[in-house]
Amino acid sequence: MKGKFTATLIGLAYSLFSILTAPTYLVPILISLPTILLEAIIKVALPNEPAETSGVGIILILSFLSALSCLYLHYSITEQLKEKKNISTKSYTNIFTLLLFIVHPLGFYIYLSQNWSMAKDGQIIMSTAVNFFYSSFVFLALGISADVYKYLYLKFHKE
Repeated sequence: MKGKFTATLIGLAYSLFSILTAPTYLVPILISLPTILLEAIIKVALPNEPAETSGVGIILILSFLSALSCLYLHYSITEQLKEKKNISTKSYTNIFTLLLFIVHPLGFYIYLSQNWSMAKDGQIIMSTAVNFFYSSFVFLALGISADVYKYLYLKFHKE
């Protein structure tokens, strides 16, 4: 996949994977499991706090991890372009796979933050599939932005 739109195509593949697996409910739940573990750790550390506190903590942690991942994507693109003027598909795949476990739970917790009382309802797990669908488009947007960055970098750093 050595072309102008490599990141966009990989982002599209991750978006399609997410959209097509959302109705299964299994994939959204499995992808959210590490975040559920993180929430359990927060609840053990802060046992008397309401769900809002652990939820806000999850949102902050996932937002920070998301920002770090995007900065790493930017750094990775820049370093690979400096060396060889091409970016490996493996780099994009690794970063998008990492973001798969960050973006979808972040979208779910942002949705949940609109009404924390929903967290007590056992059927909230069903809304993971709906949020999974909407957060899927982040991968396409990231792929497009990575390709735009790559294009602009090459345009302004011609040798």
